[in-house]
Amino acid sequence: MIAFRRLLSQKLLWIEETALVGAILGSAYGWLALPVATTLHLVEHALLFLLIVGLVWLAFRLANRALGPVQWGKAMTVPAFWIAAVVTLVIGFVLPYYLIWWIPELGSMTAQAVSAGIRFVIAGLLFTGSMLWLHCTATAT
Repeated sequence: MIAFRRLLSQKLLWIEETALVGAILGSAYGWLALPVATTLHLVEHALLFLLIVGLVWLAFRLANRALGPVQWGKAMTVPAFWIAAVVTLVIGFVLPYYLIWWIPELGSMTAQAVSAGIRFVIAGLLFTGSMLWLHCTATAT
């Protein structure tokens, strides 16, 4: 419960991390869609890869600065951490998966697009929230 209260006190971090995850996924999608035909394409691949690595580093750095570093050796000996890890798997991975692939029957393409956008944002918030909650649980032990 302490970890959950701590997470709720860091709402701006939660929003920043969700935006970073969106940027990382968008960059990865662009990276995977690039052709590899010329040297310029290879340079683009390298630059996008460096951008993705930099964004991941920034996400970890922001979380560590706001919530404190995790001592993994100590955290993994506490049963509460393992319970939190299982809950994180369900809330952060399984639930967003089903939310994204659930397609409600709506009357227009515009409604479908708005529904998809809302579902993706909620899935991103669930993913980052569960990861940050696991981080809070690990630092609270």
